[in-house]
Amino acid sequence: MCAKLRDNLRFYEDRARQERAAAESTNKPEAASAHRLLAIQYEADARELRAELVMTGAP
Repeated sequence: MCAKLRDNLRFYEDRARQERAAAESTNKPEAASAHRLLAIQYEADARELRAELVMTGAP
């Protein structure tokens, strides 16, 4: 179970980075806003998984 949580955490962290990069690379304000919102959501998901890993005592 911990391995799956770590894989999911890595996925959310990667997606947050990708969305932040996409927000910075577009010249369309609407697209940048959408990418920033997605990055925020992925970061929140990653925080939740980190907390869950801490609660499970995962290394």
